[in-house]
Amino acid sequence: MKRLLVAVIAAAGIALETGVAYAQECLGSQATIVGTEGNDILTGTSGDDVIVGLGGNDLIKGMSGSDLICGSDGDDVIDGGPGNDVIYGGAGDDLLKGQEGDDSLDGGDGDDLLEGGSGNDLIGEGEEDVDSDAS
Repeated sequence: MKRLLVAVIAAAGIALETGVAYAQECLGSQATIVGTEGNDILTGTSGDDVIVGLGGNDLIKGMSGSDLICGSDGDDVIDGGPGNDVIYGGAGDDLLKGQEGDDSLDGGDGDDLLEGGSGNDLIGEGEEDVDSDAS
């Protein structure tokens, strides 16, 4: 019996979604959605996701659920969506948006802008600009 590795390819980016374990991790958790070294658009599911952007300038949307998202290298825009999300920007000048829920945002290296949204948010360490009036 042969096993197939299935890739789901979106028009604007690539996301791999299979039952096979990934070599990529986000803050110690195994990734469920992984980008490429290029510029990607990655979209999570309605459940809890672990998303890794890898290289490039990525647009990542966690959607609902309590997501763990790592942007990696590049200037990323990461929107956690509703839920209690943990978002790490990595290297590059990133924009992180927590939205609804109790979120943890850490821009990592670079000149980052963090928007917590509603809820009790933990804003990370480093040289981030914090937008406390974000809606």
